Parts: sequence; C-alpha cells; structure tokens
Amino acid sequence: MNRLRVATWNLEWATARTANYPTIQRRLSDIDADVVVLTEMRVVTGAGWPHMLDAGTHPGICTGDKRKVAIVSKYPLTLVDDVGSDHLPPANFVAVDVDCPGGPIRVIGIVVRWAQRSLYLDHLPEALANTMTDRMIVAGDYNHRLPNGGPLARRLGAMLQNHGLLLHTGGEHAALGDERGLIDHIAATDDLAAGAPIVWPRHYPLYRNGTKEVTDHAGAAVDFTW
Repeated sequence: MNRLRVATWNLEWATARTANYPTIQRRLSDIDADVVVLTEMRVVTGAGWPHMLDAGTHPGICTGDKRKVAIVSKYPLTLVDDVGSDHLPPANFVAVDVDCPGGPIRVIGIVVRWAQRSLYLDHLPEALANTMTDRMIVAGDYNHRLPNGGPLARRLGAMLQNHGLLLHTGGEHAALGDERGLIDHIAATDDLAAGAPIVWPRHYPLYRNGTKEVTDHAGAAVDFTW
C-alpha cells in the first residue's frame, strides 16, 4: 500500500527573523509531511524541503520573497499550472504533479483570497476543470469553515463535491479547543483513502507560554493511501 502525508498551513508571512519562526519549523518537522501546501509564506520557510514550486508574485498581492501559495515536497515536483484561470485573482493557485514512489499524484494549492472570495469562487470551477485528474488533492487556505460557514462556504463545499472531491478536514476538531473552526482544508478524489485529520491549533504552550498565536491559522494534515 502506498502512503502520502499532505499538510497545509497559513504562515502569516513569517520569516527567519520573526519570533514564531522556530516554532513553525518545529511544528512542521514534527508533522513530517511528505507534501505541504504553505500559504502566506516566504521562500525561506520552504528551504527545509528539497523541492518547492509556487504561484509566483504579483504587485499589490505578494512581492519579493512573499508567496500567497507554495507547495514544498520530499519528492520531485512538476509544475502543471500556476494560473488556473485567467479570471482568478492572480498568484493564488498552483497545481503540481508529485513524483511519489506509488506513482504521480496531483496536488493543487489554493488561497480563497478574503477580499475577493466571490470572484475566486466564480472562477475556481474553471481552474479545477482545467487541472482535474485521477488521484488529486486540493489543499490550502479555503478561508471558510466547512461545511457550515455560511452561504459562500456552502457554495465552496458544493463545488468540491461537483468535482468529485471529498473534504477530509471539515467539521469540529477537539484539538482546537475554544479557538475558531478550521479554515485551512484538504480535499481529495475518492480514489485516495484518507485517515483521520491531524489538526494543530493557533496557540502552542511552548510559544509565549501559549498566550500568543503562532500564526492566525490552525493547520491540518491528512494521510492518504491507495
């Protein structure tokens, strides 16, 4: 049986100089994912993996070493698409093929940009249709609690179902305690069997004694087998 651990986390633009950087690196090391979709990241935070591809930069959205979404991996990556649709908000979509030992798997990283949520959802179906394949995972900052985060969340959930994608991180998670619900999610085609999600909260007892968030997003990982 083949196995791939996929994680996603919004890093809130952390750099090697920010106080939360060591905690971020420790958490990602502890999760030990094979592939991670990192959002609101800087290139330096992907340096621990041998392979990285991203959605590029864009004036006013992310410049310099900032990336709205990047995919890092233990295994070689081949870029499939870093646009998705000409109508999507730029720099918020990247699709790659992961050359893992059990055969290639397509991983798509997305950021449903908060300020342009409706626009993103208007054109995400086109982007998915352009890149759909068997054994596919869509992960990143969905920016909505699923399945019950309001009308746009329900629309996003229906869109995933319409494209044959099962959400594996929806609902409540005891690991989050009294923090708000998870908005970084992982969905996949049904030919990938998913284990129980691994979720970590925004706060961590060893960072500022748990009084300050590591980042403003909780993270999640899922083990897939086939």
